[in-house]
Amino acid sequence: MLKYQKILFIIILLFSLNNLFAQEINVQNISNDKKDATNQYWNIVQDLRGIMYFASPEGVYEYDGLSWRLILLPNSVEAFALTKNNIGRIYVGGKNEIGYLAPKRNGEMIYVSIKSKIPEQYADFGRIVSIEKIDGKIAFLSDQLLFIMDEKSLEFEVVQAYSYFYSLTSLNNEFFLIDEAFGLLKLEKKELKPIKDGEHLISYIMMPFDDNKLLINSPNNGLLIFEPTSGKFTSLTSDFLKYDIKSGKRLKNGNFALGSVSNGCIIMSPEGKELYKINKENGAIDNAVYSIYENSESQLWIAFSKGVSLIYNEKESKTYRINIRSCNRRSDESIIFGGAFVNINDSLQSLEQPEEQYYSFHYSDNSFRFTFAATQYYNIADIEYQYFLKGLDQEPTNWTNRPYSEYTNLSWGDYTLNIKARNSKGKISEVGTYSFTVKIPWYESWWFFAGQIFFIFSLLVVAVILYKKGKSEKIAGRLISIAIVIIFEYFENFVSPIFQFFAIGIAVTIFFTNIIIATVISPIENLTVNALRKYIKRK
Repeated sequence: MLKYQKILFIIILLFSLNNLFAQEINVQNISNDKKDATNQYWNIVQDLRGIMYFASPEGVYEYDGLSWRLILLPNSVEAFALTKNNIGRIYVGGKNEIGYLAPKRNGEMIYVSIKSKIPEQYADFGRIVSIEKIDGKIAFLSDQLLFIMDEKSLEFEVVQAYSYFYSLTSLNNEFFLIDEAFGLLKLEKKELKPIKDGEHLISYIMMPFDDNKLLINSPNNGLLIFEPTSGKFTSLTSDFLKYDIKSGKRLKNGNFALGSVSNGCIIMSPEGKELYKINKENGAIDNAVYSIYENSESQLWIAFSKGVSLIYNEKESKTYRINIRSCNRRSDESIIFGGAFVNINDSLQSLEQPEEQYYSFHYSDNSFRFTFAATQYYNIADIEYQYFLKGLDQEPTNWTNRPYSEYTNLSWGDYTLNIKARNSKGKISEVGTYSFTVKIPWYESWWFFAGQIFFIFSLLVVAVILYKKGKSEKIAGRLISIAIVIIFEYFENFVSPIFQFFAIGIAVTIFFTNIIIATVISPIENLTVNALRKYIKRK
């Protein structure tokens, strides 16, 4: 009997390991390189560009795969909750703070507070622990208040808890909540309506199970499925009670990621079967899960108590982007472009560069440094970059691991920087672009050129008049000489670069080239001056 038990145990173990490895799961731990960063994150979201954001005790961190940027909330308060609406705006909930992230005109992301829109008597609401959206409305949940904002008017409705709010979710354009006193509730026209058979339900976890049902984790009964149309509750499984689940996310493949307090992240099938775990035993940074998020590239981000673990499958990774993260002046390192294109009218992110962000720089302001990053996020050290500055380069650069490019002393004209990334598998990203203009210097402008032509013509006219009147022939001759010298100087400036091209930059050949040019041009210049003088005198 014992022999058969051992065999059965080995079969189960092999099956479990095979099931785990069949997922081809890779774990990469990510730590914030900012000084004094706690590496604790309460919530995660991704913007339209693929950039990741993390709610933290310091504020909201922006992470592009290579660097972290901290976006501060007023008074440096803690950020707790994040969500993105249907048009890409990221809303933020913090300690006594409600607002959203938006790019400034130069493309730097900042926090915009809308707390002033809340009725003054509710201003001290504590922390926002959850944010959910339905069409045209955003709901911010604190421990005892629910703020429902109309996205067009930015006006708030306020709903008070019967006792204490545990969780909030949305399904089919409706909000559902769990309150300590009355259990499961549905919001109907500013009123919280208790749901039959859900009066005593307490849970921190509530999420869509599919398009028409909710999945709720009950500390007493395990995972339950609730169907709002019929009002029925059914039990999915009680196998996960041992894990003390406090967070969760429905994944795009239909599975569920459940975050436990001490056992890491458990991946569950829709049938309620445990598929595998992600914890310290298989490479994750910790076991205590705070938040779970799946981004557009089907990468799973798990916020643990000591940092973030990225879970990915290279075979399932979709197309990734390359973003130009900054453009700085070389002279003083000031930021010209902060990484995000913006629709000026509504402060929303744009994936295309709008006309308002096509900057024109003074001709002396012509040296720039660009940085860029790919949204693959794993195996960053293996990513290569290729860039091409249209208006300067004849062809793209060779592939390089250097995530920046520098350009100095650009001549006037229009430029577009094109960047691509290539990962270790040879997969190439979409092209990132940034366009700008260096203004023409005044001494090369059309009006200055026209003024010189007019000046030369004026010298010749005055010379003709002086010759006609028979006076100041010496002055007239000098004026002709000046006009012809200016013309030939322009000619010499034009032909010199052509000759020097063949001198290939060698000092000796450049010297002899200049002598040849002077030897050829000077006699012709003198002949022209004398011929013009004689012609004018004769006429």
